[in-house]
Amino acid sequence: MNVSVDAGILVLAERGRLSGASCLVDGPTFEAGARRLAGSGLALGLHLNFTEDFGQPGPCLPLSAFIASAYLRRLPAQALRAAVERQMRRFEDTVGRAPDYVDGHQHVHQLPGVREALLEVVGRYPAPRPWLRDAGRPRTAGLPARLRAKAWVIAALGASSLRRQARARGLRMSGGFLGVYDFQGGAAAYLGWMRRWLAACRDGDVLMCHPALGPDPRDALSAQRQAEFEVLGGDAMADLLARHHVSITMGAESAPEPAMTLSYHALADDFAVAPQLGPDDMRPLADAGFRSVIINRPDGEGGAGQPRSEDVMRAAREAGLEARYQPVVSGAITSADVAEFSHLLHELPGPVLAFCRSGARCTNLYQAARELEHHGTEQGQSKG
Repeated sequence: MNVSVDAGILVLAERGRLSGASCLVDGPTFEAGARRLAGSGLALGLHLNFTEDFGQPGPCLPLSAFIASAYLRRLPAQALRAAVERQMRRFEDTVGRAPDYVDGHQHVHQLPGVREALLEVVGRYPAPRPWLRDAGRPRTAGLPARLRAKAWVIAALGASSLRRQARARGLRMSGGFLGVYDFQGGAAAYLGWMRRWLAACRDGDVLMCHPALGPDPRDALSAQRQAEFEVLGGDAMADLLARHHVSITMGAESAPEPAMTLSYHALADDFAVAPQLGPDDMRPLADAGFRSVIINRPDGEGGAGQPRSEDVMRAAREAGLEARYQPVVSGAITSADVAEFSHLLHELPGPVLAFCRSGARCTNLYQAARELEHHGTEQGQSKG
């Protein structure tokens, strides 16, 4: 981004205090900095940019305008895909290889339209493909309400949809997300937040940071960036890492494990169906961004080898999912079954996944429930 940021990253890499560095490929110092970073041992990622104007081709808007345009579907899919391809190509041409991971400047990589373009482009790469940063599972324990709210606002920009679509493609995602704060308070405040983040972090989590070595008068965050560098590079950080038994892994060691792929079929943005699932599938289901599960296969239908609904529901609750058991006989769906299924779709938080033996029964229930609701709406309008 600038020479102060580049210098701070390199010094912290030498001290073993960073695992990776995200590269803004259109920034004025990228080419010079990338050559130095290539030998640092850090994982190097593409910091996908659509909001910082360096005179580059492709869509570029202030963050609020870009978010609005993304959600109103005013960003041309072809232009977004071309911009992702161009930035990936610039990274490869400069560094000499594909990025280890991809994240987004101001978290734009998870927005509608951008995430689909990113997943399409990354999906073309041979394995191991670049992994993607997941901002949708923030670790907020011990943080004040204003910072918890900020972390969840970032997540709400589209993290669950990105995670769900990425896992459906077998792409790897990072774990929990830390490092969200208000960029105020100097080194003392940052050290306090760091204590809370390290106390809450788990294996595979990513802690976002923004250090710089020295001032930059053009950077509004320059003073706080220097405060971050002071904390990250200091003895207090070493003490905190030891106290919380946290180690910083570098390069290839910092990559997340390959994602467990779930076999499911999305029928809408907030609903999907799947063949028979078991208790061990509930955690990956939650990780994929689902919030509720409906079991439509009666217990014992498949013999002794079929997982029991009570075991699946217990595992679902432990994973943070809402779970409902609505047994429906294959080939004998009744109007009462459809009405109950429609009720569950309205009652449960989405996205919702329903499963049976093959997924066909759930698909028929969903389609019938939608027809029932559509018919009810038409009747209400005709009476009005």
